[in-house]
Amino acid sequence: MGKSTIEARVLEESEYSVWDELVENSVQGTIFHTSDWLGLCSESFKAEPKIFGCFNDKNELMCGCSLFIYKSKGIFKNAISTSVMTPYGGFVLRPSNSTKIRKMEEDYFLCIHSLEKLIRNQKYLSTIITNSPDILDVRPLTWNRWISRVFYTYYLDLNSFDLNNASREIKREITRATKSGISLQSIRNAEIHNTLFQKVFERQNLLPPADITAFNKVIEHINRNKIGDMWIAKNQYDEIIGSQIWLWDTKRAYIWSVASDPDFRNSGVNIFSVYTILQELCSKGFGEVNMMQGNIPNLAEFAAKFNPKLVPYYSVENYSSIIELAMKIRRKF
Repeated sequence: MGKSTIEARVLEESEYSVWDELVENSVQGTIFHTSDWLGLCSESFKAEPKIFGCFNDKNELMCGCSLFIYKSKGIFKNAISTSVMTPYGGFVLRPSNSTKIRKMEEDYFLCIHSLEKLIRNQKYLSTIITNSPDILDVRPLTWNRWISRVFYTYYLDLNSFDLNNASREIKREITRATKSGISLQSIRNAEIHNTLFQKVFERQNLLPPADITAFNKVIEHINRNKIGDMWIAKNQYDEIIGSQIWLWDTKRAYIWSVASDPDFRNSGVNIFSVYTILQELCSKGFGEVNMMQGNIPNLAEFAAKFNPKLVPYYSVENYSSIIELAMKIRRKF
């Protein structure tokens, strides 16, 4: 793939099926890259999705980058690969045909450089690209003055998951929840989840990042595309005390949104629910779960109890000269 064979441009909506095919076949592609998910976020959180693509001389999409465009003060534009409750976006690449490291890196660098140049030419005030954990190399960007940051998540291998390797607290909480009569069932009801979700944030005096409109769209998306499920937990008095929405693609499942009634937060409902869902997913042939909880101390502590693997993922940032100057002035004072 030579330099003259590359064309980088913004994809038209009519080409989104080609993008989805790339996402499906790419190691880096996740449900959060798909055009359906981008559209859902656009409708729910007022973010304009834009997909940048890199094509070869056969007009085949070799790589791409999904971003959301936000307007600042109605004039200036900022680009970010994530949205509300959307952890990743960014770069997705077609699997390399070569087994030679040098050739693989040449092709990779060429694609990333082409997309980076196209994105820069959009003249955004700021561009923040948080990639999925399978983008391990951000050097084409950091070598071109992008700032990099590292984040973390946990992956759990369901093929080797064993409760005996989990923490004692996990076993104790599961036993307690079972003895107290907590049960779990699959019910897709956005109103139930939203009610519990709102309670979680009200208890912390925080504004919830999503509302019933967003959850309705996610449940509709799940029903239409069979890319997830929702479970509710009830106590012995038939009261709903917990709810979890999980999503998945062909690579793994994701713990997307967890909510429980604050009055029952010490009942073990969340641990019991996650463990029960893991068993169900295992029986359905899923091999891996992204726990989605590695950057906030209490959430990371919860996920680590299941004995998962810590996995880094990388974000890169680029700012216009105006923003860079303002940042330099601010640092001085």
